[in-house]
Amino acid sequence: MSLKDVYYKLLDNGNDEIADSILKERGLENTFGAIYIPDGTRVNGIEVNAGVLSPVFINDIFRGGIYREMARKQFYKMIDNVKYPILYNIDNALKDTSFVILTESIYDCQSIIQSLGINNVVSTLTASLKTDQLISLFAIFSKIYCYFDNDNSGIGAYDKLTSFRDEYYPDKEVELILLKGAKDANEYLTKYGKDKLAKEIVRQML
Repeated sequence: MSLKDVYYKLLDNGNDEIADSILKERGLENTFGAIYIPDGTRVNGIEVNAGVLSPVFINDIFRGGIYREMARKQFYKMIDNVKYPILYNIDNALKDTSFVILTESIYDCQSIIQSLGINNVVSTLTASLKTDQLISLFAIFSKIYCYFDNDNSGIGAYDKLTSFRDEYYPDKEVELILLKGAKDANEYLTKYGKDKLAKEIVRQML
C-alpha cells in the first residue's frame, strides 16, 4: 500500500488515538492528524517499525509525512517527489505574512503553535536549508525568527539564512531565538511547559 492509503486506513481504524497518548508524553496535543503505525506495517512494499506519522499537506493535498520511529527515536521524511519547496504548515502561516517563526522539526513547530496559539510557524523538516525554501520564505514573509536546534547544525542553518538574506533580500529582517536549557522547542516544552515556552519566545521577539 502507498503511504497515503496506509495513512487513511489507519486513521479510520482509530490509530490517531494511540498517537494521542504518545504525543502527550512530549507535551503535545494531537491537533495535526498524527497516527500510530504498528510494527510490521508495509508501506510502498517496505516493512516499517512502529512509529508515529505526522502528515504533510500542501494546498490541502496529502504529500506524505514525517515518521518518527519509536525504537531509534529518529525522524524520517516520507514526502512525495514534488517540484516546489516543502515547508510544513505553510498553508496556515500564509494567513499573516508579517513574520514567521522558523523551526527544524514538526514537533518543534507544533510546540510553538500550541504554546503561543498562533499559526505563523513553519518547519523546514531539516537543518539543511534548500535554496527554494529560502526563496519562498523571504519572498513571503517580512521578518523571520529562526528557532532551530541549539547545536552546530542549527547555528549553521541560521548562518546560511542570514547570508542568503544579505545577498538577495537585504531589506528583510532575520533574528535568532535561542532558549537556554534545552536543545529545541519541544524539549523546552517537555521540561518547562507551554506557558514558559511562550513567555520566553515572546520575550526574545520583543
